[in-house]
Amino acid sequence: AESLRGSEQSLKIRKLSLLYHPIAIDLGDDFQKWRSFIRGAIAIETDEGLSLIWVTPDKRGDRALEQIKNATQNQAVKNVTAFRVLDAKDAQAAGEHSERAEKRKNVRKSSAAGIFYPGSKTECSHAVETYFTNLRGEEDLFEAQSVRGLILPHSGWRYVGDIISHTLNRAVVPRRVLILCPKHTGRGSDWSVSPADEWEIPNGAVTIDQQSADFFRKRIDILEADAEAHADEHGIEVMLPFLYAKNPDLMLTPIVLGASEITWIEELGVVIDEWIEFVRAQGEEAPLIIASSDMNHFFEREKARELDTAALRCIRESDMASLRDLARESQMTICGIRVIVALFEALKHSQVPHKVELCAYETSDRVTQDPSSVIGYAGAIIR
Repeated sequence: AESLRGSEQSLKIRKLSLLYHPIAIDLGDDFQKWRSFIRGAIAIETDEGLSLIWVTPDKRGDRALEQIKNATQNQAVKNVTAFRVLDAKDAQAAGEHSERAEKRKNVRKSSAAGIFYPGSKTECSHAVETYFTNLRGEEDLFEAQSVRGLILPHSGWRYVGDIISHTLNRAVVPRRVLILCPKHTGRGSDWSVSPADEWEIPNGAVTIDQQSADFFRKRIDILEADAEAHADEHGIEVMLPFLYAKNPDLMLTPIVLGASEITWIEELGVVIDEWIEFVRAQGEEAPLIIASSDMNHFFEREKARELDTAALRCIRESDMASLRDLARESQMTICGIRVIVALFEALKHSQVPHKVELCAYETSDRVTQDPSSVIGYAGAIIR
């Protein structure tokens, strides 16, 4: 605004508002790409400083672009950014625009509510409260602490609600949470992060951390922002009401992993470690990484427990090479083995030793009363 004082336009600037994120302009671009900013300020940063060019509705876009190019002749341009400039009479319109933009948020609707867990706000909130309330008295034994990672199951709450709550009861849920989930549908990209702004659940709405999503997409070539790949995917959603109850301000990065090469998993581990440092560098507490996985599927109970015991031994010892060998050599059917390995690949790069604690283990026959075909469920903490 100061730069515009005394300019040929001689306008009284009441308010400079970023109605949208500022747009970086490439001087080689077609002006049509940013014509919506025709009434606004174009900030040009060069080696000689920062200057503003005022663009009005009566100034043709091509002339504005030519003015920018002339203003930067023989100068090294660092950044060109477009802003909207509002005067007082635009304030009401700006507010209305912001409200409309809020309504147009890209929201990932709940797809598992009413199927895997209660679908109404009242029932869902009551169920979460009941699961945590039933654990009262444990606080003296297991004080909630900051943890580095969790392994949580993702079946219906009647099977795993107590396992999720029992495990989360020992953990502090920080602001930033990354959940890695195996792909259960054949839809969309093999590796994907949700492009939504929010994830709607019955007891609230979880903010999706698009800053972190961009961090991962820029560093992992096969990771795509794909809503289709996340549609009807339950492996992350079933634990969100519990996480939201622990921290309503959490920001979620939801990543779904399908077909994978081990080198891709190793690369993901490196990027997760870099992301942890990125978050810490911003002065935030360390984020939480969650591997969403059930254990072995559809074996007779004793066989399932035998396979799960062997797998959990590898997990407690952080021996991912043995876990992969076991998966290849046996009939193991752990749906989230890739996401578990990715979690431990990330921990491997840290200079701080970690410790794995198994919090709970059950099989589905405690609910179905059918031991002939069961699924195993485990909750674990990595400190």
